[in-house]
Amino acid sequence: MDSYDLLIVGTGPAGVQAALRARRSGRRTAVVERMELVGGTCLHRGTIPSKTLRQAVIDLSGFREWGIYVSSRARRPRIPMQELRDRCDRVVAAEVGWQERLLTSRGVDVIRGCATFEDPHTLRVEGQGDPVRVRGERILVCVGSAPVHPENVPFDGRTVLDSDQILDLDELPHSLTVVGGGVIGSEYASIFSLLDVDVTLVNRRGTPLAMPTDYDDFSEAAHVDATGTPSTAARNARRLRAAMERRGFIAFPTEWWHFDWKGWQELPVVRKSEG
Repeated sequence: MDSYDLLIVGTGPAGVQAALRARRSGRRTAVVERMELVGGTCLHRGTIPSKTLRQAVIDLSGFREWGIYVSSRARRPRIPMQELRDRCDRVVAAEVGWQERLLTSRGVDVIRGCATFEDPHTLRVEGQGDPVRVRGERILVCVGSAPVHPENVPFDGRTVLDSDQILDLDELPHSLTVVGGGVIGSEYASIFSLLDVDVTLVNRRGTPLAMPTDYDDFSEAAHVDATGTPSTAARNARRLRAAMERRGFIAFPTEWWHFDWKGWQELPVVRKSEG
């Protein structure tokens, strides 16, 4: 059984940086990754694909020239979804190759498979071959996150999708309802709006990008700084809302919402006082 000073589960940004710092300090280090390629959620489903998609849409749609040549309300040629996915795949492949070379050149062992704890210092890793056991004096868990699937939402990957599945669309939809006006929801709403998709943003809070404290809306005090002027976050959120409205978004701010599905084409929005 191989033994390491540090075992890291997950090869996202936290796992890779921890591995590199440990090697710089002279520690024997290994990372365990259940996916075939390193990079974790950030590289394969999160930041890198979404930012690549955003840039591809800006480039291919000619967004920066709209103010000169094209009316923001005009119908524009639709960009094939496959072309956008191909661009994302090329960027992800390049990043994967770079991270693989970086870990190898620094002497970090990469173990493929799904890790489970056998005891506080031992991992059982099950991959394509026989299971292996590895020991670590310290074990750092950096497994990332995944979209939540509430039981009352019928996700099918085709008409009702989460933020991971949206990257696997075969073609652009004619309309899209985005539930949630946080960072991810606002980003994808903006991207698909540039693609001339009719977008409706359903947001629990009155302002996009308003970050919650626990599960309540920000208090008024959270929207001002020490001098009593609106905070940068509040100003940016208001600018985003105004920009969305100028581009034709339909936004439904609600105190609270829940789903009452009557088919995938209908998404009722119910205020707390009504439901």
